[in-house]
Amino acid sequence: MNVNPGELNKSIVIKKITYPIDADGIATKTYATIRTTMASFTRTSGTELQKSGTEFADVKARFLIRRTPTKLDTSMVVTYDSNEYDIVYVNEYKDSKEYVEIWCNLKEME
Repeated sequence: MNVNPGELNKSIVIKKITYPIDADGIATKTYATIRTTMASFTRTSGTELQKSGTEFADVKARFLIRRTPTKLDTSMVVTYDSNEYDIVYVNEYKDSKEYVEIWCNLKEME
Protein backbone atom coordinates (compact mmCIF):
# COMPACT_ATOMS: atom_id res chain seq x y z
CA MET A 1 0.00 0.00 0.00
CA ASN A 2 1.40 3.39 -0.98
CA VAL A 3 1.57 6.42 1.27
CA ASN A 4 0.69 9.79 -0.23
CA PRO A 5 3.52 12.09 0.98
CA GLY A 6 1.04 14.99 0.84
CA GLU A 7 -0.74 13.43 3.83
CA LEU A 8 2.36 14.09 5.95
CA ASN A 9 1.17 17.65 6.60
CA LYS A 10 1.37 18.05 10.39
CA SER A 11 4.52 19.31 12.09
CA ILE A 12 5.57 17.24 15.11
CA VAL A 13 8.56 17.22 17.45
CA ILE A 14 9.88 13.98 18.93
CA LYS A 15 11.65 14.49 22.26
CA LYS A 16 13.57 12.37 24.72
CA ILE A 17 12.87 13.04 28.40
CA THR A 18 15.85 12.94 30.75
CA TYR A 19 16.33 13.72 34.43
CA PRO A 20 19.88 15.03 34.87
CA ILE A 21 21.01 15.68 38.43
CA ASP A 22 22.26 19.19 39.12
CA ALA A 23 25.03 20.27 41.52
CA ASP A 24 22.57 20.21 44.44
CA GLY A 25 21.60 16.59 43.69
CA ILE A 26 18.16 17.49 42.37
CA ALA A 27 16.85 15.72 39.27
CA THR A 28 15.21 18.12 36.84
CA LYS A 29 13.03 17.05 33.92
CA THR A 30 14.54 18.15 30.60
CA TYR A 31 13.70 17.54 26.96
CA ALA A 32 16.15 16.85 24.15
CA THR A 33 14.74 17.23 20.66
CA ILE A 34 15.36 14.04 18.67
CA ARG A 35 13.65 15.09 15.47
CA THR A 36 11.29 17.69 14.04
CA THR A 37 9.39 16.25 11.10
CA MET A 38 6.16 16.18 9.15
CA ALA A 39 3.59 13.48 9.91
CA SER A 40 0.06 12.37 9.27
CA PHE A 41 -2.10 12.44 12.39
CA THR A 42 -5.04 10.18 13.19
CA ARG A 43 -6.99 10.16 16.42
CA THR A 44 -7.86 6.50 16.96
CA SER A 45 -10.25 6.85 19.89
CA GLY A 46 -11.60 9.31 22.39
CA THR A 47 -13.27 7.45 25.19
CA GLU A 48 -14.72 9.44 28.06
CA LEU A 49 -13.90 7.63 31.28
CA GLN A 50 -14.82 8.14 34.91
CA LYS A 51 -11.88 8.18 37.33
CA SER A 52 -12.22 9.13 40.97
CA GLY A 53 -15.39 11.02 40.18
CA THR A 54 -13.60 13.18 37.61
CA GLU A 55 -14.07 12.91 33.86
CA PHE A 56 -11.04 12.69 31.64
CA ALA A 57 -10.43 11.75 28.04
CA ASP A 58 -8.43 8.68 27.05
CA VAL A 59 -7.17 9.87 23.69
CA LYS A 60 -5.10 7.58 21.48
CA ALA A 61 -3.35 8.81 18.36
CA ARG A 62 -1.27 7.52 15.48
CA PHE A 63 1.47 9.49 13.75
CA LEU A 64 2.98 8.29 10.48
CA ILE A 65 6.42 9.69 9.61
CA ARG A 66 9.22 8.96 7.20
CA ARG A 67 11.74 6.54 8.65
CA THR A 68 14.31 8.15 10.91
CA PRO A 69 17.90 7.01 11.41
CA THR A 70 17.43 7.49 15.17
CA LYS A 71 15.69 4.56 16.84
CA LEU A 72 12.46 5.74 18.46
CA ASP A 73 11.20 4.16 21.68
CA THR A 74 8.66 4.48 24.49
CA SER A 75 10.88 6.73 26.59
CA MET A 76 10.15 9.54 24.12
CA VAL A 77 7.20 11.88 23.62
CA VAL A 78 5.62 13.56 20.61
CA THR A 79 4.60 17.21 20.72
CA TYR A 80 1.83 18.18 18.31
CA ASP A 81 -0.62 21.07 18.29
CA SER A 82 0.39 22.22 21.82
CA ASN A 83 -0.24 18.71 23.20
CA GLU A 84 2.20 16.10 24.41
CA TYR A 85 1.73 12.42 23.62
CA ASP A 86 3.46 9.48 25.33
CA ILE A 87 4.83 7.00 22.80
CA VAL A 88 3.31 3.58 23.48
CA TYR A 89 4.49 1.62 20.44
CA VAL A 90 6.69 2.20 17.39
CA ASN A 91 6.05 0.08 14.32
CA GLU A 92 7.66 -0.29 10.90
CA TYR A 93 4.81 0.67 8.57
CA LYS A 94 3.85 -2.34 6.40
CA ASP A 95 7.48 -3.53 6.41
CA SER A 96 8.23 -0.81 3.87
CA LYS A 97 11.41 0.45 5.58
CA GLU A 98 10.28 3.92 4.40
CA TYR A 99 7.73 4.91 7.04
CA VAL A 100 7.25 4.43 10.78
CA GLU A 101 4.00 4.44 12.76
CA ILE A 102 4.09 5.97 16.22
CA TRP A 103 1.17 4.96 18.47
CA CYS A 104 0.59 7.34 21.36
CA ASN A 105 -1.59 8.33 24.30
CA LEU A 106 -2.34 11.97 25.05
CA LYS A 107 -0.57 12.94 28.28
CA GLU A 108 -2.67 14.17 31.14
CA MET A 109 -1.92 17.69 32.26
CA GLU A 110 0.72 17.79 35.01
